[in-house]
Amino acid sequence: MIAYAEVTKENGAIIALDQEKAYDKIDHKSAPQLNGYCIPGIQEKQIINLFADDTMIFMNARDRYEDLKQILNDWCQASGAKKDNQPINNNMHIAPDGHPIRSLSAWIGNEIDNAATWEPTLTKVNNSLKRWEQGHPTLKGKHLIIQMIVGGITQYLTKAQGMPENVEQALEKAIREFIWDNAKQPPISLEYLFKEK
Repeated sequence: MIAYAEVTKENGAIIALDQEKAYDKIDHKSAPQLNGYCIPGIQEKQIINLFADDTMIFMNARDRYEDLKQILNDWCQASGAKKDNQPINNNMHIAPDGHPIRSLSAWIGNEIDNAATWEPTLTKVNNSLKRWEQGHPTLKGKHLIIQMIVGGITQYLTKAQGMPENVEQALEKAIREFIWDNAKQPPISLEYLFKEK
C-alpha cells in the first residue's frame, strides 16, 4: 500500500489497530464513507486489512478522521469488542517521515531507510551463527544451520518488504565466514557452494 501511494503520489495514512478479539474478515461495504484506495488490477477498493487481531485501515487524503472514529465506535458496539475509555485521539501516534513503525513484524513508514530496518535481523542472524560455531558443526551441519537460521530468520521480512542488496551482501559474507570458519581464502567459491544439488 505504501509503495502504491508513493508511486501514484497519493497522500494518505495507515491506521493500525490492535483489537482484543480476532476477526477473519470484515465487509468492506460496512465503511462506505471511507474512500480507501482503488488499485488497478484489484477489484475491491482497499480500505481494511485484517490479520488475527491486527487491523490496518488505509485512509487517503479525502477520508475524514471523524468518519473513521464513528465507524470504530459503531464497530466496537456491534461486535462487543472493547476499546479504551480514553478518546481515540489520546492513543494515536503519528510516525513522521523517515521513522518506521513495526506492524505484523515488518517495518512500514514513509521515506524510511529500508536497510536500517534490517539491522536487528542481521544482528540476530550473526549472534545465532556465533552460538552455533561453538559446537563445531560439520559442513553438512553448517548447511542445515544456514537454512534454519539465515533462511528462517530472514524469510518473512524478505517477503514482507524485500531485501536491500547491501543486506544480501552482508548475509552472504556471514554465511561464507560461518561455512569456512573465517578463512581468508575459502577452498570453494561461493557460487559453487550455493549451487543446488
